[in-house]
Amino acid sequence: MITGLSVKQGVFESSGRSPLGDDRLRLAFDRVFWRLALGVFVFSEFQTWAFTLRVAPWAPLSRRIWYVLFQSPKLFYFALLIAAAATIAIDLTLRFVVDRLVRYWSNPRGVDPETAVFRLGLAERERDHVPARRLSDNRRWDAGLLVLTDRGVWFLPRDWDRDSFSTSFARLRSAAIVPGPKPARGLILGSPRRLILTTDSDERETFVVGDPTRAAAWFHST
Repeated sequence: MITGLSVKQGVFESSGRSPLGDDRLRLAFDRVFWRLALGVFVFSEFQTWAFTLRVAPWAPLSRRIWYVLFQSPKLFYFALLIAAAATIAIDLTLRFVVDRLVRYWSNPRGVDPETAVFRLGLAERERDHVPARRLSDNRRWDAGLLVLTDRGVWFLPRDWDRDSFSTSFARLRSAAIVPGPKPARGLILGSPRRLILTTDSDERETFVVGDPTRAAAWFHST
């Protein structure tokens, strides 16, 4: 714990969970289902209308309209069935395939804590560390280790040619856990939360941390 600092906790929309809870990548099921159902239904209606024009172009307009209306309930149930199957398939893929890849990405491997901590100053002592990724100036997410010391916070990149980051407690103005972006215009939920550190010079550093709850505990007031 760091005396005098507190974490600004964001609020997850529609999840009803604590921002420090265990959220996983998932689909906004209802919205995706009804959008797919509507799309399949409208497409089926157009296909049915095109069928009447192709098979019976001589038929009166009113008769073709009645035929399409007669087929509409069947097409609606067909659209619901297709939308349900597609939505379930997409949701399962997100939960059991894509989510695992995202969590693996947010917990970068290949970072040896002992080797990384060796790069600290001799006067600093490590208290804790978590795997993390840092958003660099060129919009690249550098893999590394976020380290809490008795004097401040360090980010030690896995690749030695990447820039490290450090700030002392005296310069650290705030620490915030915020929700990650919602891809596909909000149809995908549960992307990894981000830790944002702001220094007294208004510099903002953004991290994706493998264990945000553990990292957030560093900054809770005592």
